[in-house]
Amino acid sequence: MGDQEFEHFVQGQYAGVVRTVVLATGREDAEDAVQEAFGRLFVRWSKVSRYERPDLWVRTVALRLARRSRSRRLRERPLSELAGAQSYCSIPDGGLRIAIGTLSKAQRVAIVLRYYEDFSLDEIASVMQCKPSTARVHLHRGRRRLAEIMNLEVDHVG
Repeated sequence: MGDQEFEHFVQGQYAGVVRTVVLATGREDAEDAVQEAFGRLFVRWSKVSRYERPDLWVRTVALRLARRSRSRRLRERPLSELAGAQSYCSIPDGGLRIAIGTLSKAQRVAIVLRYYEDFSLDEIASVMQCKPSTARVHLHRGRRRLAEIMNLEVDHVG
């Protein structure tokens, strides 16, 4: 597959990957991480394009890059700044985004991939590099925590 197929892939996937990374990690790291992930994809396009779901590969890379960037940035900040700092969960785009920002990293990624990207459990597990049963636990705990935060009733059946 050549450059034209790569351009078509980027046009079709870029916005969704940015949305996933923004919701899962916060706005600061999303755009840079996604751009770098697509850059890495370009270098490996001849191989990754043959994968059944190359979009899973680029999401995995983008999420990993964003997490590393955020961790590096937080490590470099002085403790005095961190003590009173607001976290990225204060995104002003509505209560749900704020609530999602309060979840653990794994829960946040699982929830975003399932409900914003409509990924299956196996696809979520692939991106998170875990077993489907582990992804299911993250989804369950994330949904339960979101329901608590937003004062919703939790369905305990199943």
